[in-house]
Amino acid sequence: TTIQVSSDDVLIVDTAGNEALKINADGYVTKPLQPAFDVRKSGNQNNISNSGYDTITFDTETYDIGSNFASNIFTAPVTGKYHLTLNIRLDNVDTAASYYNIGIQTSNRYHSQLFQPNHPSDVAYYIQTMTVVADMDASDTAVCNIFQNGGTSQTDINTSTIFCGYLLG
Repeated sequence: TTIQVSSDDVLIVDTAGNEALKINADGYVTKPLQPAFDVRKSGNQNNISNSGYDTITFDTETYDIGSNFASNIFTAPVTGKYHLTLNIRLDNVDTAASYYNIGIQTSNRYHSQLFQPNHPSDVAYYIQTMTVVADMDASDTAVCNIFQNGGTSQTDINTSTIFCGYLLG
């Protein structure tokens, strides 16, 4: 570990030759190695099941600091509290369904939100966001899923759906 103070009054902590922490003269703290990810869909996930849980798939990484996201699953590299957000856009929402359950499943807990499609006709699109702070141990996982109870298998998960997260501490 190396600690440096530059002529610009910047404190830098290096570990194994990598900048792990930087505090500038204004007090801003950056941690460029902090685990974080932002993933998206490259195509719609069409006609989700109307009788079981479907994993929400993600195949495009905007960033993945630490390479902890793979095959639709985030794996915690260290024990800590993780801020996780799912922003989902559903197309062709079926009003005949009793409800939809959208969730982030972690190793320790299932975080979910329900909504009922109580509308006079099928909805062209519906957007829902959920954010959780998850207590995760090293190697715990997080995956997003959706459950449609009844109705017709016609609902699509749009490409604007994202899943992101980072280690709070």
